[in-house]
Amino acid sequence: MPKFPRMQFSIRTLLGVVLLVGFCLTGDRAYSRWFQHKYSQYHMYLLLRDRIHNGDSVQEVSQLFQTAEKVDPADQKIQKIWSSHSWTIEAGDEMWRFGHQSAGVVLQFRDGRLVNSSGRDFNDPAGIAALNRHPVPPIYLRYGIWPICVVALVIGGSILIAIDNRAPRESTSLPH
Repeated sequence: MPKFPRMQFSIRTLLGVVLLVGFCLTGDRAYSRWFQHKYSQYHMYLLLRDRIHNGDSVQEVSQLFQTAEKVDPADQKIQKIWSSHSWTIEAGDEMWRFGHQSAGVVLQFRDGRLVNSSGRDFNDPAGIAALNRHPVPPIYLRYGIWPICVVALVIGGSILIAIDNRAPRESTSLPH
């Protein structure tokens, strides 16, 4: 079994890495809020593709959105949308409108569970957003700031370790 060299890091290096991770976590939260505001429709399509599935409860879906309101299934707009698909509205079905910023979607629930929802309908959120004339984020913004953070952590951590290794060490052994 190969032996790896024993590495010791100073408190300064460990604190530096912890600070970099903290900045990334804080930056990610701020980026997410900005992204949801700037590209609200695109973000909604991502949610519909990746996070919302048949069988989800109203409460589970509403946690992903800022607003949730029950709407009347007999509403003309709802009837028009549903009649253009092979979806049926049964007695007791509930329709809920969920919203994010300026984006919104109406979903159908039967016995408290989501029905007639397919993530496959949203496989190309950028194409759907462009088709509907909604803002589409450039490719480099679609993956968040974590790729940048990983690079910053690797480079920053390497620099901190290099500085730490170049610093003179004080002997910690007891005098004889």
